[in-house]
Amino acid sequence: MKDSRKVKRNRNRGLSLFIFGCVVLIIYMFFSRAGSKISSKDNDPLSFEIPIEESEDCPTPETTMKTVGETENLMDEFIGEPAENLMDEKVISGDIANMEILGLRDEYENDDIIGHIKIEGTTIDYPVVQAFDNDYYLDYDIYKNEDIAGWIYMDYENELYRNDKNYVIYGHNMRANYEANDKLHSGERFHSLRYYADEDYYKDHPVVTFNTLEGNSQWEVFTFFPSDADYLYVKIYRDNDEEWRDLLVNMKSMSVYDTGIEVEGEDQIVILITCVYAGDSEWRYILGARLIQESY
Repeated sequence: MKDSRKVKRNRNRGLSLFIFGCVVLIIYMFFSRAGSKISSKDNDPLSFEIPIEESEDCPTPETTMKTVGETENLMDEFIGEPAENLMDEKVISGDIANMEILGLRDEYENDDIIGHIKIEGTTIDYPVVQAFDNDYYLDYDIYKNEDIAGWIYMDYENELYRNDKNYVIYGHNMRANYEANDKLHSGERFHSLRYYADEDYYKDHPVVTFNTLEGNSQWEVFTFFPSDADYLYVKIYRDNDEEWRDLLVNMKSMSVYDTGIEVEGEDQIVILITCVYAGDSEWRYILGARLIQESY
């Protein structure tokens, strides 16, 4: 009986050792496989530590990690292009085919030209430029020569390719027989706007033609009025919201006569602005016209 018990005890001990050994072996094999997977991440193409090979076409950067400042600089390089450059890219790609404006750029050797504005029967017939601010073309002409008469320019915040709700265009009111810097001025730039104070003059010149890199368009005058310099008309709107609709109502109500032309939130308008010389240079003439026809 004692021997049989001893044999049974030895068998149980052997079985336990066998089971323990199997468990240890399984654990070892598991961690060995896991370790091989972890070490293989160095060659995993989805890893963040992607090796960059040197080549003549793609120089290796000094480091693959970018600081916050460096990242912001890279973002500026890709999305910080001014409106004019983005428009130029569309021209180059063939998305725009307004040869008139491209021809004006060649003629005047000025890539700031974005359009041409004309009111039939008036002296307003000019290429329109756009700079990086609203100051430069106050004192420089289309050839980028210093000139007290400046040039006709669109607000620097306007972006043609976005189809803004309002395009704002500025020009000096150069009085007739005005001499400055040994040059005699004779009512050029936006001088003709002042005559819109006469309703008959408006009736004879009701349409503004504004051709741009985006296409050709005509706009009918719906309002004309003098205003002080503290106005909201220079703000660029892009949404048909309450503020935009309030602006249209305000502009219509301020007209010195009723044109009979109604404007709504869905409309696009062009606003021409020039100075009023009536003893107070802080006043402006404002002419507003709404889009009635466009072609591409």
